[in-house]
Amino acid sequence: MERQRIQQKNIEKILQLNVCPNEMLMKSLYIVNNNNQIMIRFKKLKKKVIKRNYHNQLATSMFITISLIITAIYTQD
Repeated sequence: MERQRIQQKNIEKILQLNVCPNEMLMKSLYIVNNNNQIMIRFKKLKKKVIKRNYHNQLATSMFITISLIITAIYTQD
């Protein structure tokens, strides 16, 4: 009983962190009742979010750099 209450608190903590607003992912965190599994799943989720953001930033900065180079070449004359 005590262990279950601790697990419930931990689940609530994870849900409060709210890294991903996707409700289905939050529900899937609830379904897994083993505390350890929840943490592992949450870490993976966090990694995915960070990775995606990094790739988006990289693509944006590369696009800006290339467009600046093209602009510089055309305005040289």
